[in-house]
Amino acid sequence: MGGIPRLRAGVLARLCPDKDPLSAVRAVAVARSLTDVEVTLRLGGDGELRAEVIAEIERLGLGPHVQLCGTVGDVPAFMRQIDALLLSSRSEGTPLAVLEAMGHGRPVVATLVGGVPQQVDDGVTGMLAPAGDYAALGRALAWMADHPDDRLAMGRASRRRVIRGFSLDHLARQVEEAYSRASLEGLGSLAESAAS
Repeated sequence: MGGIPRLRAGVLARLCPDKDPLSAVRAVAVARSLTDVEVTLRLGGDGELRAEVIAEIERLGLGPHVQLCGTVGDVPAFMRQIDALLLSSRSEGTPLAVLEAMGHGRPVVATLVGGVPQQVDDGVTGMLAPAGDYAALGRALAWMADHPDDRLAMGRASRRRVIRGFSLDHLARQVEEAYSRASLEGLGSLAESAAS
């Protein structure tokens, strides 16, 4: 497998202000300016900012390096076609795209919003940056491009993190433990009531 080294970043998000796809495009431009590695972007999603995203891609001369995928129906196939997930959101809850990428062994470059810091262990399973700081996101992408072995290790750590902390088995155990605690607390209250 020869050729030019490359990093295929991927965004899987609605093209709307909360997801800030313009920062994702700008981050790729920054990354490309900082490394000799070919950094490309697969942008999966659609929304009201599509025209602005296209204009920004053209303004930055990224046309040959960004693929607009539209709405993605086959998420596993999308994840297999990227090396790292890029999440540039300004607002989030606990994004499923992050868990999906990690489950596919992909490291994540993301913003410090919502539940993302509970998903991504900075420097271990990915890299985190302040919301709106596309330069920091770009530096993180460039680092991943220049450190492929470390990036692959982050991907492996991401997969382990999802299996340990977010798998259905793990979540089922957490629910079972919560019900057990609630039952024991309830029994304790009943015993106290009966004793008085």
